[in-house]
Amino acid sequence: MAMFPCVVGNHRYSGPQRSVYLAMVNGVVAERAKLRLCMPHFGAVDEALASYGHAVGDEAFDNDDGPGRALLCLAHGEPAPDWTMFAAAYPQNAEPINRWGPICEECLGDLRQIARRGL
Repeated sequence: MAMFPCVVGNHRYSGPQRSVYLAMVNGVVAERAKLRLCMPHFGAVDEALASYGHAVGDEAFDNDDGPGRALLCLAHGEPAPDWTMFAAAYPQNAEPINRWGPICEECLGDLRQIARRGL
């Protein structure tokens, strides 16, 4: 039995805990969260984060050197020069999934919600 409840709904769960570390950064200001999750909610949170950030090593993104490409919000395609999202998800028996991406103000609000409650 887990020592801490799943952050989504605060329910107890059996099996190993999965963790997601989330950070939103603007210059020297950083907002960070650690999400303790059960297996089903881990998948849901990781899927949600995929819409905000590129997987590190994603060759389709890494090889696109278009002007300003790195400063566009992935979810909305709007300029997002101020905030950047970083996330590390740790699936069971696998390498971590690292994501990053510039985020607009609307996405920043969505990610703050995920940081507080998981979804």
